[in-house]
Amino acid sequence: MTYLAILAGSLVGKMYDPLGWIALICAFVIGAYRQHWWLAVLLAVGATILNVILVFSWWVQLGISATWLSRAILLLVVFCVICGIGWVLGRTAAQLVHKEKSTQ
Repeated sequence: MTYLAILAGSLVGKMYDPLGWIALICAFVIGAYRQHWWLAVLLAVGATILNVILVFSWWVQLGISATWLSRAILLLVVFCVICGIGWVLGRTAAQLVHKEKSTQ
């Protein structure tokens, strides 16, 4: 239960981060163009790597760099959820547009 609370807090926290929004929008576009789901996972991995690179020096200053791997895994899970939601929304939007075009 504690891990779910941490994950929920991280998801909300990432929505205040521009990188979280960029990942969501890019995943939406990937889904809208009907690309494979694993591209959204690759996007999440790339966003995690970029985020760890950007915040690692801050973690060193705070003295929490010893637990960087667990923090990176949590970031990966959060970005996978964000990118998964974006991909599903994009895929759904593409299907609705395709359905609308075929009925006209």
